[in-house]
Amino acid sequence: MALASVGRTLQAPVESEASVQVNRVHRVIVLADAKQREWMAAEGYDIAGHDLRADRVEVITDYSGLERLRERRLEFNVLESRPAGLMGDPGPAVAGRPPSTSDPLPDQAYTDPAELEAFLNQVTADHPDIARLEAIGTSVEGRTIWALMISDNAAVDEDELAILFNSAHHGREVMTPEVLIDMIDHLTDNYGVDPAITARVDAYQIWIVPMVNPDGVELVFTEDRWWRKNLRDNDGNGGIGWKDGVDVNRNYEWGFGGQCVGSSGSGSAATYRGAHESSEPEAAAMIELGRRLRPVFYVEYHSHGEDVFYALGCDPTLARALSTVVGPDQSISRVIAEDYAAEIVQADGGIGFLASPFGSRVDGIGRDQHAHDSGAIAFVTEINIDTEGGFQPNYATWRDATVQGQRPGWSWLIDRIGGPAIGGHVVDAVSGQPLLADVTLDELTRPDGGLLTTIETTGRFHIIVVPGAYTLRVSASGYQDAAGPMVVGTTWQPIQVALQPLGSERILYENFEDPATVAGWSTSDANDDARDGLWEWGDPHATYSGDLLNQDLVLGTPPLDRSPAGNHAFVTGNEPNEAFDRDDVDDGVVTLTSPAIDLNDRYGVELSWQLWFYNEPDEPLDVFEVELSGDGGATWVPAGVWLDPTSTTDAAQSWVRQQL
Repeated sequence: MALASVGRTLQAPVESEASVQVNRVHRVIVLADAKQREWMAAEGYDIAGHDLRADRVEVITDYSGLERLRERRLEFNVLESRPAGLMGDPGPAVAGRPPSTSDPLPDQAYTDPAELEAFLNQVTADHPDIARLEAIGTSVEGRTIWALMISDNAAVDEDELAILFNSAHHGREVMTPEVLIDMIDHLTDNYGVDPAITARVDAYQIWIVPMVNPDGVELVFTEDRWWRKNLRDNDGNGGIGWKDGVDVNRNYEWGFGGQCVGSSGSGSAATYRGAHESSEPEAAAMIELGRRLRPVFYVEYHSHGEDVFYALGCDPTLARALSTVVGPDQSISRVIAEDYAAEIVQADGGIGFLASPFGSRVDGIGRDQHAHDSGAIAFVTEINIDTEGGFQPNYATWRDATVQGQRPGWSWLIDRIGGPAIGGHVVDAVSGQPLLADVTLDELTRPDGGLLTTIETTGRFHIIVVPGAYTLRVSASGYQDAAGPMVVGTTWQPIQVALQPLGSERILYENFEDPATVAGWSTSDANDDARDGLWEWGDPHATYSGDLLNQDLVLGTPPLDRSPAGNHAFVTGNEPNEAFDRDDVDDGVVTLTSPAIDLNDRYGVELSWQLWFYNEPDEPLDVFEVELSGDGGATWVPAGVWLDPTSTTDAAQSWVRQQL
C-alpha cells in the first residue's frame, strides 16, 4: 500500500522544563460509581475502559484532568505517565530543545492496516466460494475500509439474514481486530469440516469489518500508541496534533450532538464528535453498510472491560420493550445481551461478561444507529481488563486466550438468529411480488415512534423475541392491513404474509434518494419572502435543546430521515449544530413544489407523506400548509394546515405519516 503519499505532517510537541508536569498524559484508574462516571463523561474525560463490578474506570487524561479528579475528591491511581506525544497541548516551545520523540506501539506483533489488507486478500484467494471482499468506504487519509462477507455462494447476494461484526473504531484498541481475524480464520478454515460452522455459513451472511478506523490504527503503530480518533485535520494546518481527529464512535447520526452529554464539541477532546453527524467517512461507511444489510445482530468490539453493552447507550429508558419479558427492565436487548455475555470466556479463564446498557452514557454511537435503522439487536463487546494490559495487552501472553474466549459468544449469536423470532416475507397476495411494508408487534415499542419495515427488494423482515404470545400487524400502501396472533416457541418458524390489494395501484413513490428525480422538485417560489430557513435537499442535521441525561431533550429538526433505506429529505434550513432560532423559517413563506403528477383517468387518489414539524413556543403562528393545483400551478386550493408539532406518545419529536 502506498501510504507515504497521504500528505500530512506529524506535529510533535515541545516540552519545556517548567511545564514538564503539564505536558504529560496519564493512564489512571479511578474509583467511580455510576453517577460519578456520568460526571466524567459529561466533563469529556477519555474513558478507556471499565470495571463495572468494582466501580472503577480507566481514563487517559492530562494534568488538568488529574486536578479536576482531586477537586471532585475521587480516588485514583496513576498507572503510567508519558510525554504527551500527539495527545496533549505542547505548551511553550524552548529554543534549542528538540521535539519530543514519537511513541509508537511497542508490540508490533499486532496487525497493522497493510497486514490486514494482505490477510483479507489471502482469505478470499484461499476460499473464493465462501468469502467475498468488498471496499465499503475510504478513510480521511484515503485508506480503504474493508468488509469481508462469509456465506455459501459468496459471489451472490442471496435473500439471507445477516449479522454484522466490526472493530477498531478507536485506533489504540489493537486487540479488537484480532478477534475478527480469528473469526474469519475459524469460519473459513472449518467450513466443510465442522458441521456447526458449515451450517452457520450456509444459512446466513456473516459480515466482518475488522478495521473501521485504519488511519487511527496506523498512527498508533507509528507515532502515538494512545491515539483514539481518526486523522481529521480539525484546525486545517496540514498536520496532525493534539487539536485534531474525530471520535468515529461519537459521529453517528442517531443521538448525535451531545444529547446524553456523552461527547464533546471541542476538536482537542478525545471524544470530539465532529462538525456534524456522519461527517466522517468511516462512520458514513458503516451507516451505509448497515442500511443495506439490515442485520439481525450488530456487534462492535472495543477495549477494555469485560462487558457487553446493549442499545440504547444514549438512554436505556428508550430501549425497545417487550411486555412478555418478566421484570422491571423489559428490554429484549438486555435479555439477549445477558445470554450472549454468559457464553464468553474471559482471557484469564473466567466465565461470562457483564451485560449493561452502558459504562457511562454516550451519544452518536454505532450500536444506537443500527438499532434505530434496522431494528438490530446491537451490542458493544468490551474485551480484556486493565490487569491484562487494558487496550494493549501483551500479544504473546493474551492474544490467543482473548480471541478463543470470544468464539463461544459470537458463535452463539449467529445461532441465535434461528432462535425465537417473528419473521419471514410480506408479498402481494395476487402477484406474489415482495412488498415494502410496515411491521409492528403490539408488544413492542420503538424509541422514537418509528416503524420496522420490510426490505423492499425481498419483502423480508425479522424480529428477535422471546417465547410467548404476540400480535403481528402488517400494512402497506394500497393494501388491506393484516393482523393476527402469533405464538413463538424456542425456534424461528418463517412465515409469509400475503396482503390483499385494495383495487388500487401506487402511482408515484419518492424517497428522495435519487438526485435525478429530486431535480423535478422546486425549492422556491416567486412569492417566497422568508429571510431564513429556505427549503433544501440533503441529509437532515439534528438541532435540539436540553439533553436526555436530564430528561428535558427537545428535538427541533430530525436527526434522520424517514426512508426505510436512505438518508435524504427536504428540510427548511439544514445547518448543523445550530440553535432552533438560527436556521428556522423566519419572517415569511418558503415553498416546496412537486413535479406534476398525471392523474388522467384516475379517481379516489390518496396523497401521503412523512412530516416532521416543530413549532417553537414563542412563534405559535408558524404553520405547515399543503395546497393542490389542477391546472399546472396557475391556481392553488388549500388542502390542509398543520399547527402542532408531530409527536409520539412519549412526547418525543418524530416523523409522522400524513395523508389527504
